[in-house]
Amino acid sequence: MTLRPRSVPTATDRPAAPGRVRAARRLAPLLGLLAALAVGCSSTPERRPPLPPEEAEEIDVVNRLSEYLATAPPESPEVVLNSIERLMVSWQREQRQGREKPIEHLVNRKVIANYEAVAEAFRSGTHERKLVAAWALGFSRVPENPIGIASRHEEAVALLVPALQDAPDDILNNVMIALWELGDPSTPLQPLVDIAVNHHVAEVRANAMLALSTVLTAKTAPQARDAVLVALTDHEAKVRLHAASLAALHPHRLTTQRILALLPDEESPLVRAGMAKALGAAQDPVSTPLLARMLRSPRGVERTWAHAALVAIYGVDRGLDAEGWMALMPR
Repeated sequence: MTLRPRSVPTATDRPAAPGRVRAARRLAPLLGLLAALAVGCSSTPERRPPLPPEEAEEIDVVNRLSEYLATAPPESPEVVLNSIERLMVSWQREQRQGREKPIEHLVNRKVIANYEAVAEAFRSGTHERKLVAAWALGFSRVPENPIGIASRHEEAVALLVPALQDAPDDILNNVMIALWELGDPSTPLQPLVDIAVNHHVAEVRANAMLALSTVLTAKTAPQARDAVLVALTDHEAKVRLHAASLAALHPHRLTTQRILALLPDEESPLVRAGMAKALGAAQDPVSTPLLARMLRSPRGVERTWAHAALVAIYGVDRGLDAEGWMALMPR
């Protein structure tokens, strides 16, 4: 079966909840934690506050990976790729409901334990195997840890990037998803920017924007600004949606101006919501009239994000009263 994961998320998905930011995939040093556990053997152990959820999750990921590497029996490359292919299908279904993390952890263990087999399938496997391997390489990162489990993400990026030049459309699509998952700032930007603007397949353009969302930093974001401005006018809603998300991550007056010009005629409620989020991130009161009008939208997703944007701009909450928000606008 040839697997072609769809753009993640597509224009039929809702934007993330207000304030939700994709977590950085780095583990805080664990040595302090281990030392604290050693001290805990005293007769009056000090009660310590719980770890932040993200740090606790990453510690759990490393512990489970360590156990897996120590106990998992050897598997043939064929068995490994078949197993990852099944997980890939499940991931495609579960990620739309926000339930993909357990599957990603399983894939991560498989890939780290069998990295050479996955890499070889991407280099020289059949077309179907390359599709699976391209996606799987996106789960080759291991959080920094004191127990010596090496991350393979840098090798994965080095393997994936050359495919940006001439990979078939479906494999290129999976490469984009992998680069999005890896989120490595060292990824060359120009190929992603070119694909986001020029590729003939809308799904690939959308996933190039998605990859840019985790690859760009505050320092490198200007290199993709023109591409974002172009993508905001793409004829496919899923591309516009990801462009709006990128504009929210890296606000700039030019993207704000473009969104203000485009928003009144935008037909997709989800893209309109994404544009509202970007206007809120820009925190420019000039957006107030458009956002206030969106509070009267029959679409709940539009009202939610327009309201969140106005709160972000003014730092107060006037609810869904459009006139109340207009009164705050500088004269």
